[in-house]
Amino acid sequence: MKWLLLLLLFFPLKNIYAQQVTLTGHISQCADSTVIWGYLPIDGFCNVYRKTNLGTIHHEQFHIKVDIHTPSFVTIENKCFKSNLLLFPGDSVNIDIQDTLKIYTGSNAKGQKYLNTPPGIMAVITDSLNVIFKQDTVIDGVIRLVNTLSKRVEELDQAAAFSNVMEADIAAMVTFFAINRLLLESDSSYPMRTGKWDKARAGAMIKKIYASYDPFQEKYMPTRLLNNLLTQKCSVINRHMIPATKKVVLKGSPDPAYYMYAPAKYQDLLCGVNILVSLDHSLGDRNSINNTLDYLRNNFPASQFIPIATSELHTKFGKDNTYEQENKWTHYEGADTAGSIQTMSYKNIEELVMGAFHGKPVFVDLWATWCAPCRAEFKYENSLHDFLQLHQIEALYVTFDSGSNLDAWGKFIRDYRLRGYHYMPAKAFIESLGKTLSTEAITIPRYLLFNSKGQLVLKEMAPPSSGQQLYGQITKALE
Repeated sequence: MKWLLLLLLFFPLKNIYAQQVTLTGHISQCADSTVIWGYLPIDGFCNVYRKTNLGTIHHEQFHIKVDIHTPSFVTIENKCFKSNLLLFPGDSVNIDIQDTLKIYTGSNAKGQKYLNTPPGIMAVITDSLNVIFKQDTVIDGVIRLVNTLSKRVEELDQAAAFSNVMEADIAAMVTFFAINRLLLESDSSYPMRTGKWDKARAGAMIKKIYASYDPFQEKYMPTRLLNNLLTQKCSVINRHMIPATKKVVLKGSPDPAYYMYAPAKYQDLLCGVNILVSLDHSLGDRNSINNTLDYLRNNFPASQFIPIATSELHTKFGKDNTYEQENKWTHYEGADTAGSIQTMSYKNIEELVMGAFHGKPVFVDLWATWCAPCRAEFKYENSLHDFLQLHQIEALYVTFDSGSNLDAWGKFIRDYRLRGYHYMPAKAFIESLGKTLSTEAITIPRYLLFNSKGQLVLKEMAPPSSGQQLYGQITKALE
């Protein structure tokens, strides 16, 4: 007992538990035993790929403690609510939800409210970049946008550490979407390209953006789009659009090999997420996934991705080293619940369009629940739906999610009120899409158009946020 008292003198209880965050709340009309799911950090990186059961609702209330060791963006959700939070070790946040009204109290309450106020930072950035790219001085517009949004965060007058992470997160989002736009504009197959950006000019602009906002810097580690940013920069280097950084060579070679352009500490994240996405979408065989897993074991033996990936490999792969997913189909017309989910199998997109929509033109949205740019476009669903309905065009949403995300898929359809037909295909269907679109890698969101004869007339279109630009493309293609 004496040694325990001495221990407490040197290590007070508040320090022992200082890494825990307390989340409490009252959710009106949320039934008892409703599970609350959380997307908690993995190895200190933002996680949008794996959810954890954090507890349940009891008398419309919840009380949760989670371990947070570094500044982290965390999402907690169930069928009654969803909240995005930026948490620090020792934080305490309370959420009071009455219908659609959310009241935040506790640590950085104004900042938590800002994170959850529509239309959201991502939608604002997407709209702003549409304007910026109509100007000649893109870099000035990008910097101005980052500064404007950062100033809004500063005006919330939250803790300095909170503001710093939020400002880095804003810069990361603007950087990712701006460079993604430049990559599209410099692609000769991109149907909406303006002709202003060839590969050399786009590369020069990307270099300027990285000079101001380099994702390899330490301050971007907690940000939500870090994995996307790192993959994007490694890919840009690999395409010789900007000068290469020195490769970080560890034991073995990551997959893809251009991950070696990233600092060593980030290769853990890149390879870990690569494995999880491959498992989710049935990409690659067991041997290729195991090779990446071995790379993690050899170079990051303490990585939290290793036990997660090992467990899911065992669950998802049978003796023949393949994982088959049934094709799921449903229809949604804006009610509180979607139609029943059925099992319907089509070999490819052409067979699906001809089989389910014979004699009708079809607008196809390729998306996934984990795709942030896809979700940013959904706020334009109402005007898109009105246009399609007026011109008697069917809407088909094809998700890249796997069967393990079946519940999340249905929830997204309802939450975003994605009216139309929905299809969750198996691996063979996704692979056939690459052949249809003449590409090895399909980036999403992506929009396709089939005419009433079942012919693919547009392999790529402007996004719904472009409004009349998209509607004009559809009208012209169906003349």
